Amino acid sequence: MKKLIIETKDLNLVKKIYSDCNYEMKSINHQEGDLYFIAKLNDKNVGVARLCIENGFQVMRGVNIMPNFQRNGLGKLLVKEIILNSHNRHNIWCLPYEHLIGSGFYESVGFELAKGNIPLHLLSRKENYFKQNIKTQIMVRKPTSLFI
Repeated sequence: MKKLIIETKDLNLVKKIYSDCNYEMKSINHQEGDLYFIAKLNDKNVGVARLCIENGFQVMRGVNIMPNFQRNGLGKLLVKEIILNSHNRHNIWCLPYEHLIGSGFYESVGFELAKGNIPLHLLSRKENYFKQNIKTQIMVRKPTSLFI
């Protein structure tokens, strides 16, 4: 199996892959500086993720792999590519669904539950998700974290 992660600027392709992953989104809300990465398996687009700059903070968003292609390392490859493109100089924040925390996925690439000094816009987003009955947690990867 040939696994590959590529960067793209094609927002229509990104939207299509999110749809193929059953990821519901109203819009991408693209900002200048956002980076988008596609996971490919044997030349088939099977996943997508993005790194955004929000209020001066790096935020990893929308890490998704098509259900039939999960649990083969592509999600981890996507996250590692995001980390490499962040230049590992600043914290990377994310709001994964609660049921994914403790599975070892985020922890295996250096993320931990955030404790203190959390960007206000992420606290607000978490609260908005909660009001929609979407349970998330805020996690952070500090630049000193190493890959396991």
